[in-house]
Amino acid sequence: VAAGTDVEHAVLKNDRKIKITGAKIASHAAVTANATNYVTIAVKNGATTVASITTATTGLTAKTFRDITITAANQEVASASTLTLSFAHSGTGVAISNAVLQLAYEVLD
Repeated sequence: VAAGTDVEHAVLKNDRKIKITGAKIASHAAVTANATNYVTIAVKNGATTVASITTATTGLTAKTFRDITITAANQEVASASTLTLSFAHSGTGVAISNAVLQLAYEVLD
């Protein structure tokens, strides 16, 4: 994802009700935390944030998964939902190189 370019990609279409129990992100290249120019990475269910992390306070180590904070009130996802991965930049943003998302979930029904 280029610096300053906001994007959102579909990452999961579930056919049953699920509960997100873990989320991690990795970038091919390191990203230094910066309070002015940063990116907020979020797993979303429509407009609802299920999990998020920001490089305003947390950097990313190259090729290393980092936990994404789950929003407990939003971690249950109805069947037939599509989860997306969103990159929203502030300031000039930062480049995220070849991001990989890892999701863990349990089936509820």
